[in-house]
Amino acid sequence: MKFSTDIFDSNIARALKLVEKILLIALLAGIVLYDQSTNLLLLQITLGLLSIIYFLFPFLTSTSRFIDIDLDKLDNSDEEEEIDVNEFNEEKIDELPEVQFVFSCFILPKILWLSIALSVAGYLSLITFPNNDAYHKLILVGTGTSVVGLSVLVYELFKGLKDIKFLYTILLRAIPVVLFDLYLLFSPLK
Repeated sequence: MKFSTDIFDSNIARALKLVEKILLIALLAGIVLYDQSTNLLLLQITLGLLSIIYFLFPFLTSTSRFIDIDLDKLDNSDEEEEIDVNEFNEEKIDELPEVQFVFSCFILPKILWLSIALSVAGYLSLITFPNNDAYHKLILVGTGTSVVGLSVLVYELFKGLKDIKFLYTILLRAIPVVLFDLYLLFSPLK
């Protein structure tokens, strides 16, 4: 049995990617036209909508469009050996390539998408309430989660994960967001 996404999910994913591109263009226009208060509304609306878009991305089955999964190969029900929960230790986990595959292909991108959404919400909080330190907490959680996720990805690459083509879209967003977060966290804002 082959795993594939529904047409509805892929259309939603395409629509969200199009809306994201439009919002990124609007964000750049808002940054260029920014002069302390006149175009603040454009930045606030754009950052708020981008945060919502990035929050919705992990709930789509978009990673399955980039890889072709044969669920019969992942199914261990044909094996005769019963697995006892008490005997399930780290050696047994290392024997299962499915755990690494599922974590790297599905769980890790979802964590990175949610951390990007938190960071963008932190940018919105910084612009909307400049005298409040709420942005610091949002950006700190988003950055911490992204750094841990990227570190786990690097570990998985050294451990033997070979194909990361499906992670390019999230990495192209996560790495610049982490760098900007680190800039905001370690630079004195006035």
